[in-house]
Amino acid sequence: MKKFIKVFLLILCLCPIVLLTACQSPSSYLITAKPSDSILGSVQGALTEQRTEGTGITLSAKENIAQTNPFICWVKDYKNVVSTEKSIYLTYNAETAGFYTAVFAENEPKNMRYACLSNILFDGTEFSSLSYEISTALMAAGSNEYSPFTSGDLTVGTELKTDCRSVLYFGGAVGGVGNEYKFNIKVNLTPVAGSETTITEYSFSITELLNSSKFNGTDKCVITHNISALDSTISLVFTKLSVNTYSN
Repeated sequence: MKKFIKVFLLILCLCPIVLLTACQSPSSYLITAKPSDSILGSVQGALTEQRTEGTGITLSAKENIAQTNPFICWVKDYKNVVSTEKSIYLTYNAETAGFYTAVFAENEPKNMRYACLSNILFDGTEFSSLSYEISTALMAAGSNEYSPFTSGDLTVGTELKTDCRSVLYFGGAVGGVGNEYKFNIKVNLTPVAGSETTITEYSFSITELLNSSKFNGTDKCVITHNISALDSTISLVFTKLSVNTYSN
């Protein structure tokens, strides 16, 4: 009898915990999507309300003029390329929640609002190889807060071609409000182990602001910075997204 009472009391103690767990609502998240230009294409499958974690959704990019303005890629939160497939399947969770843009090729480079850092060239005698970290700060409302943009390793004197998975967004459509987003660029360089140098790390900011007008109507903008302290030069090549960006 005593054993039965103990078991009964244990069940009574556990019941509130079970009920509390059962009453807690599962997490929900929001995934939204739009085309980079509604004249060039559209997005199918996008929702405007939150969905329970674990729910699936398929986003599809539909080209209006496939011959001249094909689909290029999906960009998440204006920062990262997540896929080059026209249709993507996403599961709602904290990692996938956000805003997705289906980017379509523009007729002219000046109309493309996305660019990546496509190439880096470092020339100098102080290093043989090094790792780099590049951060950017959106110059809006006096903000100067830097966020990580891209990083990697490179060989001095050899031009590095990046994967173009990190992008910069220059604002709304040409002629629209706020279409001149400007970015500050900060570079951090660290010599790879084995380099014969007394310098362990070197950081600098590039004073030249980057915005869409710096491309002068072309698809490339080259920013070259002389580093007098290291007797070296670094060139950053930013390229507007196009059908050729992810063709290889």
